[in-house]
Amino acid sequence: MVACGPEAPEKTEALPDWIIPEEKMVDVLTDVHIIEGARIGQSVLGDSLPAKFHYQKVWEKYNINAALYDSSFRYYSRNAERMDLMYEEVLTRLTKMSSELEANPNKKEEEEEED
Repeated sequence: MVACGPEAPEKTEALPDWIIPEEKMVDVLTDVHIIEGARIGQSVLGDSLPAKFHYQKVWEKYNINAALYDSSFRYYSRNAERMDLMYEEVLTRLTKMSSELEANPNKKEEEEEED
């Protein structure tokens, strides 16, 4: 079976300048999956703002845009090994966040009160 588009990049291949670096991409993917986990249709659970507003905040946080995210995601997804390693880190981070919230569900509120 022949895939559309260029060949998958090798793990050792240097990333093109226009790709979000792996560590930053893991950060972005983590935030995107938090949004996706809370999303119901076009809105986010407990919020009246549309999901696209939350995505825009992620793009601003990392100084990227949706097109760069999409291009980077497609680039990384052409190399399953590279993407698997990135998603292992995303899963580790999300699991850690979930465990911390379960252990102390009021932590976020307490931190906000301190500020």
